[in-house]
Amino acid sequence: MTDLIERFRRYYPENIEKARSIQKKIADKILLETFRGRCRYIGGIDSAYSNNKIISAICVYDITTGDVINSSYSIVECSFPYIPTYLSFREVPAIIEAFINLDRKPDLFLVDGHGICHPRGVGIASHIGVVLDYPTIGVAKSKLVGEFSMPGPKKGEFSTIKLYGEDVGFLYRSRENVKPIFLSPGNKVSLNDIIPIISTCINKYRLPEPIRFADRLAGEIKKELV
Repeated sequence: MTDLIERFRRYYPENIEKARSIQKKIADKILLETFRGRCRYIGGIDSAYSNNKIISAICVYDITTGDVINSSYSIVECSFPYIPTYLSFREVPAIIEAFINLDRKPDLFLVDGHGICHPRGVGIASHIGVVLDYPTIGVAKSKLVGEFSMPGPKKGEFSTIKLYGEDVGFLYRSRENVKPIFLSPGNKVSLNDIIPIISTCINKYRLPEPIRFADRLAGEIKKELV
């Protein structure tokens, strides 16, 4: 846990001017490699906002039973301003606290947001993957950057997202005739890992089950704060 706190401090800016240089340092630490670990317990990470507070929720989903076996959340005051493409600096402190509170750690994380499909290759899934030293995949509901064609209308169809001429992710149809989701590696996974992993935890909803449960938990906590 001491190493985690040290990484968090190392990659958290004292001011806005340092944020970009820290993103560059994080980008240099991202590992895009084949995931060789067990893939039964998948964590979902999502955050919600209430006034100047961030609620980050984590749910650990068992793909063999369809159950959430553990969950945690944290509520943290926002300490970084709202700046597009730097949003991870707002949410990471709350995510770290929720992770520390988590009794059962998953095999990997799905994070609500982008991974390397980001102007500087450091979306929140990559950022948190480096800080936690964990395999992560970004799952986003809307485009940030990149070029792509729309996948076919059937569930499971996908197309490649390109950025600066490189393949950085997929546009994946998780439900038939429903808007696709944006998938990209965060850390310690490869492009080839993404579709097989995501397909294990897509049920009848647009979002993968781990993120859907985390989104619901964050929403419930937010309602209690109102």
